[in-house]
Amino acid sequence: MFISKLKITFDTAAALEVIKNSNRWNSVALRTEATTSPHHQVDDIWAHYGSLKDPLVQYDLPFKFHWYYEELTPILKPIADALMVHVDGIQLGLILITRIPAGSRVLPHIDKGWHAKTFSKYCVCVQANKEQAFCFEGQELRTETGEVFWFDNSKSHWVNNDSDQDRISLIVCIKTASGIHNA
Repeated sequence: MFISKLKITFDTAAALEVIKNSNRWNSVALRTEATTSPHHQVDDIWAHYGSLKDPLVQYDLPFKFHWYYEELTPILKPIADALMVHVDGIQLGLILITRIPAGSRVLPHIDKGWHAKTFSKYCVCVQANKEQAFCFEGQELRTETGEVFWFDNSKSHWVNNDSDQDRISLIVCIKTASGIHNA
């Protein structure tokens, strides 16, 4: 199994308003700047990470995480805390807000590096609809706003947004007591 919905949902209306109006989009363009990146059509906000001054240096090294952006932390931290409890989390990793514009996509890729090998990935759908698909070879998941799913980022995955609405996701990386890649 590469992907599964969790039995937890969130009311994301307040988060959506703050996130949509944020001026923090692409202040770290590590994933989005290069035209060859699978994330080139996406906008990011790195909300919980190590040093935002040079995130690439930490790619393959353990590092200490920090909350960034005081306007976002109060709406994101309660979601992350509730998800940590739900999945028996022992360490909170990267929290990344992604926006895939209407008609855009994330191309197939595999996540690599220390962080990807250490933390399980959970997606909180801040704004989603059934015309958007999170995909693996032979599988796809279509979600609605507020739903949460786990995915195995060591397998090739991609996202198609064939809707007329931006897809906004909160990617929450958590190290769990039962190990990586567990739903």
